[in-house]
Amino acid sequence: MPNKADVKAWKAQLVAQAEQQILKLTYSDQFKKYLNTLAKFHRYSARNIDLIYAQNPQATQVAGFKQWQKAFNRTVNRGPGRKSYSDCGSDHYEANTSRAEAS
Repeated sequence: MPNKADVKAWKAQLVAQAEQQILKLTYSDQFKKYLNTLAKFHRYSARNIDLIYAQNPQATQVAGFKQWQKAFNRTVNRGPGRKSYSDCGSDHYEANTSRAEAS
């Protein structure tokens, strides 16, 4: 069984390692990108911000389903699976663009 000095040294080592890992994380580019996303979408919930960041870390604007219908005259087609907002908008836009160019 370890003595108190060994336990104390082990705990100090764990704390030091944790501090190093936290510093490494907070200085990473990925964390900075995440903080930029948090700053841009501060009115959204943490879960929605995580979803936005997961789909497109460089996103600057998002729109809900009704806003896509009203402001952009776009709809989401029913399909076999779920798609992200960014995928739905770009697929629909590309499909409409190619149809317009063909005619």
